[in-house]
Amino acid sequence: MIDLSRVIPAIAPTVAVSDALVHGVEGSEDLQETLLRQRLATHYRLAERNLVLVDNIDAALTGIAARNSGPLILFPPSTTVDLLASAPGKRDVVNVTRGLGRDGSISLETASDLPHEGMAIIASPGDPLGNLLTANDAVRLARSCAWLVIDERYADYAGQSLLSVASEFSNVIVLRSFQSRLGDAATNAGWAVGSPQARDFLAAVTSPLPPGVARAATIASSGKASNQMPLSLLREERSRLYRALRKLSFLQPLPSWGPFVAARVEVGERDTLLALLAAQRIQVHAPQERGLEQFVRFGIGTRSAMERLRAALLEIAPQVLGDQLASSGCDPYRLTLRGKEFGEPEFRQVEKRAQRSA
Repeated sequence: MIDLSRVIPAIAPTVAVSDALVHGVEGSEDLQETLLRQRLATHYRLAERNLVLVDNIDAALTGIAARNSGPLILFPPSTTVDLLASAPGKRDVVNVTRGLGRDGSISLETASDLPHEGMAIIASPGDPLGNLLTANDAVRLARSCAWLVIDERYADYAGQSLLSVASEFSNVIVLRSFQSRLGDAATNAGWAVGSPQARDFLAAVTSPLPPGVARAATIASSGKASNQMPLSLLREERSRLYRALRKLSFLQPLPSWGPFVAARVEVGERDTLLALLAAQRIQVHAPQERGLEQFVRFGIGTRSAMERLRAALLEIAPQVLGDQLASSGCDPYRLTLRGKEFGEPEFRQVEKRAQRSA
């Protein structure tokens, strides 16, 4: 079974990083964590005193939210929203649903209407859609709310960050993860940064990292080309997957900055697609968030796994298209791919699809 339902990519870290995770190093873990904080502060041009390490980002998020006395402002659809909704404790929650593409932006009017004493918590990139929070939207939220917390655990995959906003505004906290460079061994370990005004929040969530993680993260954050290779491979596979999905008439992929690609099932039902892929021994994720009933999320695997996925999608295409093929009388594979010779839709259909994706 090829499991592409997980968020964590199946791309292993470098040998040096893996060795540090398995065998550790001589010396104090405290010393390794100090060196790691210094490396992070230097690399991202942050104040080391405002940076803390956390062994679990999920616990850090819920811990920060628990210390907030005002309402929580959340932005579904997102697994971050699900995490905070299931956290213990009662609090007022304001949900601001984000749309797809440009519809996911946070307008000035929306930001102005938010409770000024509230804490806004948002993921960038978000799971399962892979959408980013722009710098303009982050500034609007920072000016409208008492606190803005940005979950950037997948930011390494995006190649861009809002850490500069945290340096500019005293009410912004950013959480980052080591998972993109360390793999399964450090799924939730990471770090958080804010201003001196956020020190109470940060002090409440700081915690020692699992053994070996600090040393491994220090090695992975060096500028060596070999340490950048896993991320480069993943971004390449993500681009290849997005281009392959765009060619299929029954799927509409969304641009993604996370370690996955989400797509809307355009023909037939999602359950049918999932069952057909399962019969090919491929498992993908079906988001359960409201409004995503027709979406699937493809994780990133090895090159062989991704090639197997592309072949399987072409193989099941005739069954997915079903009635469309029967009524057209065309060869199944000619309607699988988009383009003029493969049964290009009418202009109005393209226009409607573009409007939905904008």
